[in-house]
Amino acid sequence: SPFSINADVCSAYLQNGLVDIAVRVWDYEGNISVPQGVRSLVKNYNCTPPPPAACTPSADQVAVYSEPNYMGACTRLNLNSGAYSSSNFGSVGAKNIASLQVGANVRAVVSDASMTYYTDYGNQQIITSGRVEAFEVNDPNLADNQVGSDTIMGMVVQPRTARVSDDDVVKFPVLDTSASANIVSFPTKDSLGVSFYEPGGTSYRVQVFREVSAGTFTLFQEYDKLPSPAASLGSFPPGKYRLWACGKSFSSGTGCSNNTPYYYFSVTSEGLPAQTAKPVPWTDALDVNSAEWSMSGLWRWGDLSEGRKGFIYNQGGSYNTGTTNYGSLTSPPIQLSAAGSAILRFQYRFETEGPYPYWDQRWVQVAVDGGAFKNVMQLSDDAANFWLSSPEIDLTAYKGQKIRVRFFFYTADDRANTGAGWQIDQVSIGQSALQSTCSDSNSTLATAESIAINQHVTGQYICPAGDIDYFKFTGAKGQQLGIWLDASRDGSTLDPVLTLLDKNGSLIFENDDQVPFVVQDSLLNVMLPETGEYYLKVKAWNHPGAGGTDYPYSLHLFEDTTPPVIGITSPGSVWPTNTVFPINVDGSDGSTRIMQMDFFWHPADWQGGTWLLIGTDFNGADGWTMQVDPTKLGVLKNSALYVEAKDAAGNISGEIRITAQVDTVPPTVKIAPLPNPIGSTAFELKFSGSDDSALQSLELQSRPSGGTWASSGNVWPTGYYSEWFIGTPGTTYEFRVVGKDTSGNSAEASTTTTIATGCTVDAYEKNGDGQKTGASVLVIGQPQEHNFCANDVDWAVFDGVAGKTYFFTAESLSGGATIKLELQDSSGTTLLPVSVSPGLGKPAAIVWKPTSSGKYYLMVTSVLPEVAGTDVR
Repeated sequence: SPFSINADVCSAYLQNGLVDIAVRVWDYEGNISVPQGVRSLVKNYNCTPPPPAACTPSADQVAVYSEPNYMGACTRLNLNSGAYSSSNFGSVGAKNIASLQVGANVRAVVSDASMTYYTDYGNQQIITSGRVEAFEVNDPNLADNQVGSDTIMGMVVQPRTARVSDDDVVKFPVLDTSASANIVSFPTKDSLGVSFYEPGGTSYRVQVFREVSAGTFTLFQEYDKLPSPAASLGSFPPGKYRLWACGKSFSSGTGCSNNTPYYYFSVTSEGLPAQTAKPVPWTDALDVNSAEWSMSGLWRWGDLSEGRKGFIYNQGGSYNTGTTNYGSLTSPPIQLSAAGSAILRFQYRFETEGPYPYWDQRWVQVAVDGGAFKNVMQLSDDAANFWLSSPEIDLTAYKGQKIRVRFFFYTADDRANTGAGWQIDQVSIGQSALQSTCSDSNSTLATAESIAINQHVTGQYICPAGDIDYFKFTGAKGQQLGIWLDASRDGSTLDPVLTLLDKNGSLIFENDDQVPFVVQDSLLNVMLPETGEYYLKVKAWNHPGAGGTDYPYSLHLFEDTTPPVIGITSPGSVWPTNTVFPINVDGSDGSTRIMQMDFFWHPADWQGGTWLLIGTDFNGADGWTMQVDPTKLGVLKNSALYVEAKDAAGNISGEIRITAQVDTVPPTVKIAPLPNPIGSTAFELKFSGSDDSALQSLELQSRPSGGTWASSGNVWPTGYYSEWFIGTPGTTYEFRVVGKDTSGNSAEASTTTTIATGCTVDAYEKNGDGQKTGASVLVIGQPQEHNFCANDVDWAVFDGVAGKTYFFTAESLSGGATIKLELQDSSGTTLLPVSVSPGLGKPAAIVWKPTSSGKYYLMVTSVLPEVAGTDVR
């Protein structure tokens, strides 16, 4: 008996879409065949989702995952007194951790290098040569973290109550912990940066103390809530200083659970050169190397990207010096006005380790009247390798004072310093150019606008300049969401970036373009990993300089677990063979929106062939369609087409269309024969066309006998049609209708006629109705039949009774008569209304009520004098 099996596609956890099935055969000798009898099916049924990976950690465990959002391969690691190496990561493997979950009682400390962990007399010791980061909360995507995604080689799982590691030290610059030693000194003109080692910290603090008397130090500056163990300190006035750094954890609250020793340094009085202050407005295009600018570190003037001139931080190809490094680019002094606004603007480009604030830090600093440089803004979350405009940095707080502007670059460590660095061009200080008509109040996580799932959020703008909009919503674990932006689709200047963040502000997913450089609006489809609060972040791709009233957008947030509904409307089972033809698809989606249709083709060789993606349509506004050139596909008979639709939430459905045969049958084309000769210069041609597959065009053509064929100018689809033709008396005309189908097959039908040269007048014309004096008498209810010869005018007369309503109608009986009706009184005055036929063969009519009794005249003329003949009745 035949072999058979019942297959449960849900138990196999097959995704919706196309599935190929084949049979592999074993014989008794153990020989195995290649897959036989390939069959394709489309799964459009939503199964119960598979259970989540069995890696949810207990309170004393950490779970690691190979994919963002706690997906992919996973492994659980227990609370342990030693460090885990990558060999303990199981199926996840080394340098492959993309997300992690942390149990309630533990802290995960990770590194991109191997780690050593032990407790010595109660002190927590974590030793590694790599970067370190600690986690006390879940993180769905490590891409925006200090260590990054797919880098982790070692991990410590320690009690959450443990202090931050006691193995803490300032790594850069090299400083002494002895106040009496020959301490390192820095000139007051330099801005400084510090990096330290505090494994186990989830945020960091640096405090700098200044000596006020011998051996007595007071707090001079504090840098708190640092996201990484590195800080831009600015510059300091001359004196002696000490600093310490500490790592904090969520469980320890705002205080430091441990800190480094004190480190000492001094600052000498070597300042910047004295210069004459520049008045505002001030602009420097940086096209020439000006001595007015001061440089330290790797800053230099020279050639920039895209043919520009300006300043760049590198030493040729990179800023890799083999060690941590920093440097300052400082403007000449600028005297700000005491009144009005002052806005700093510049253009910049960077190629560094990444756009995040941890490493390769890019700072704007300001010093007042020769004082210390202070941090004003850190540039981050922007696009690398493009020239960008800075946000408009408000300097109004310094009005009336003399300032200098500084661009401070700090690598923060000695790793991954291989990029082209930071480039600066077109620096200016002037009046504000902000558009006051555009403002919002949701530019931070703390001020995020509350929205709900299944809501369209319209009327939003990215305001100038550097605006980021935040929204928050509450979702449940397992909800399948489609989140998308409409901006460029609706004509906005905005090219957006959409980011989904968890309740802690950590990255889950981010999207710039739905399709890079093709569909610029952003789209995310996600299954929520946890029940709780989430954030959405919207910015321009060329943040921070973009924004304005021409940057509108709308945000859409919808739950959707239902696949789209689609149907291929053409071609049918018969395909065109040698001409480009359209594949047309109807599609709809109940909750969100179909975002794309993918078109696949399978050759007739089902054993050796495979499905080929032949195109994608991303815009259904003009219908879901794709043009196919069959000459580029190969043999069509028994090949197949598959169309797959995807909605905003990531749900998929599809449909297959098999090519049963190819189309070699010409269309069916007909034209009604004309009488010959014909007694009118105008006549109606009736024709039709159809095809078993798809009619591409149906066209009426004409010519004087033996002349050149000319199109009527209309191209019709399948159906029945008529067109009027006006010719010249005594001329013979040939007509044909040509039909073409989408396979290139064609057919035609024809007819011929000659327009008669003479015109036999009607009986009323013989009685002189061409003149008003010979007008025929109109009697109510008794129609008269006339015809139009060349330049014909027909008159009729009747007695009208005041206050009585009269209805006059003139109908075209044949020959395409076009009629104009006019009323006149006995004095020859034309009365209103006047009626004109709307087209060839169309009637004209007047409804009229006379105000006085008497004789009235009706004048009947042809709207188109060239339409004439015995049969123009």
